[in-house]
Amino acid sequence: MIGTFNTEQAYFEKFHPSNIFVQKMGFDASNELPGGEFAAEQTAISLDDIESRKWAIDGGVLAHWIMSDSVKISASWLTDITNTYQGYNADVGVSYRFRFDNSPNTYVFIKAGLKWKSRQLVDYYYGIDKADTPNSELWYKGSSSFQPYVSFAYSYPVSESWTFKFNAKYQQLDSTMTDSPIVEDSYTATVFVGGKYEF
Repeated sequence: MIGTFNTEQAYFEKFHPSNIFVQKMGFDASNELPGGEFAAEQTAISLDDIESRKWAIDGGVLAHWIMSDSVKISASWLTDITNTYQGYNADVGVSYRFRFDNSPNTYVFIKAGLKWKSRQLVDYYYGIDKADTPNSELWYKGSSSFQPYVSFAYSYPVSESWTFKFNAKYQQLDSTMTDSPIVEDSYTATVFVGGKYEF
């Protein structure tokens, strides 16, 4: 059994809207106001326009199958235990660990997998409805999504206490995500560089 923060809400906090969210406003002469001024007609939507998306905590099961000293299969099934998006997500992946004879504590991990997100999850975070905008042309109903990914991790001991860490992950989004009017890119990419200290 495991419990973890659902990471979807992080996309609404960490990234600048101009990178992955559309922010455009148009003007229509039919909306002329008294005095010759014009009212803006919303032709696209941004993070500033939508209702806030809340953090959620997922709980469920995680299993590992050790196929060999180098190969491991992992699978998880999680549900929203905070009743935020009221849905599920699952993940299955295969990882391979490389070891180096001249440096036995140095590791390289390569993983490939597939993540599934339920309709409720996608619709809560990426769907658009009247609570976000009165323009029904921008409304979007999310559906379940399959997202393949690959990741790379490198661990190198600098000293007896310090270990250098590098992690990178690429995840491809399918059309149920990219069709949302607040999503512009067709993928997510994350990189971490840091260290671990052991007392």
